[in-house]
Amino acid sequence: MHANPAFRAGDHADWLEFADGVGLAQIFAATPDGPMAVQAPISRFGESLRFHVARGNRIARHLQGDGAGQRDRAGGVCQS
Repeated sequence: MHANPAFRAGDHADWLEFADGVGLAQIFAATPDGPMAVQAPISRFGESLRFHVARGNRIARHLQGDGAGQRDRAGGVCQS
């Protein structure tokens, strides 16, 4: 979403539907190893989105937690 309201389009539900239809996102991270970007599959999860990055991907260790076996909001374990 753009900070300036003049450039915003649609509401939250519209963006979720659009993103779910595309099914792919670019994940960017500023890391101690330098900037990184990865394409990741996404899927809708209630009113939010989930993305998946394999443990072997070099960006995984820079994401929240250790990048493997993280618990999702529903309490399930996400594994690659």
